[in-house]
Amino acid sequence: MKHKHIHESYQICGNFQYYYEQNDLAVARFTHLVELKFEHSYIPGTDYKTLFMTEFRNRIDKVAGNYIRIWQDIDDNKLEKWIERWVDKKTMPERDWYNKYYDKFYDQTYIPYMDNFASYLLGDPNTRKPDFWRWYLNTYLRENRYP
Repeated sequence: MKHKHIHESYQICGNFQYYYEQNDLAVARFTHLVELKFEHSYIPGTDYKTLFMTEFRNRIDKVAGNYIRIWQDIDDNKLEKWIERWVDKKTMPERDWYNKYYDKFYDQTYIPYMDNFASYLLGDPNTRKPDFWRWYLNTYLRENRYP
């Protein structure tokens, strides 16, 4: 009912078209970032700033029925930061990358979570959320359709 109410509110207020366009734009941008992440290998000496900035500036996708440049309203500094992160992800050890961009996430969240997963795999009865790990191994990983 909440979803229905929000939907009706958008239609009544005339904002639904804007919401639709912004949602479409977000999907187009996310899809493009995923493509860039997986389709490019890191080659030392390559000028990724120029390569990716050209890619960002020339990317055209269909958004709400119109073909537009999906990155036209994003500041170059934000795109350059994404490029820097991409290069760092390809060249830095995982722990260093996470500590640089996500402060304490790696040591305080990721490692304890993976340690718990390892405990589950070893049959430790004190594992937190064993039902989740069982589902993750037996359902999620088998049915996952994402790359």
